[in-house]
Amino acid sequence: MIVNRYAVAYDDEPSTVDDGIKYLKELLIAMQLLEDDYLGGQGSRGYGKVKFEDIKITYKDLGSYAGKKDPLVIGYSSVEDAKKHIEAFKTSDLHTKE
Repeated sequence: MIVNRYAVAYDDEPSTVDDGIKYLKELLIAMQLLEDDYLGGQGSRGYGKVKFEDIKITYKDLGSYAGKKDPLVIGYSSVEDAKKHIEAFKTSDLHTKE
């Protein structure tokens, strides 16, 4: 699964990336809720279970879309792993002066 979040990160507007992290955390919580539930009928019998594995999160800033640099891609083994390490997408790690 690839999650793309387009955020134009300017040095004077760091909140753009922070909003992206906020929404990404909410998406991961929603994915975790889905894993703890089931789809369709007969869930109490073990049917309809969902598990997300090999999650890839791709961050693209303006430079990525302009072709000046590659997008940042980070892989996680599970939703829980992604939630633990989501701070890798902090603004200070993503801002580079071009």
